[in-house]
Amino acid sequence: MLGGQRDAAAREDLHGFAVLDADFHAAVVDAGGNRLLSDFFASLSDRQRRMTARSLWKRADRLEGSSTTTPSSRG
Repeated sequence: MLGGQRDAAAREDLHGFAVLDADFHAAVVDAGGNRLLSDFFASLSDRQRRMTARSLWKRADRLEGSSTTTPSSRG
């Protein structure tokens, strides 16, 4: 998943990055084993992706500085 986010960031694919970011966070929530929390998080998924993509679109430098990239991976 994180490799996909790095690839999306390198391609400046904001939508793809946002989808993978939401998938990553859903996996973290699901790993907690709390079905109520997982269901609640799933209901936020589409809105969260839109908010992430919009946030990154407004400031493209955020994509470069995201937690999935490191100074060494930026070239």
